[in-house]
Amino acid sequence: MCRKQGRYEPATAVDHIIPHKLEQALISKDPIKIKKAQKLFWDSSNYQGLCSTHHSSTKQRIENRGVEIGCDVNGMPYGGHWVDGKK
Repeated sequence: MCRKQGRYEPATAVDHIIPHKLEQALISKDPIKIKKAQKLFWDSSNYQGLCSTHHSSTKQRIENRGVEIGCDVNGMPYGGHWVDGKK
């Protein structure tokens, strides 16, 4: 995420690329959901390193809104948040 903005920050957090939602699965007590969430949680190919800022804010917004917001190195918005007048 930093690289997309032309920045180079050290990764300080391990992020799950596809959210595992293990807590919700455990609460549901659905064995199929739990198994799927555990698989995503422990699958190292689902890991990515992020700086703490992107992990704690940008990634959370993506998961909550379903779209990434921000600008690339040229100041052009990406993620569709300016498409059709939507902000």
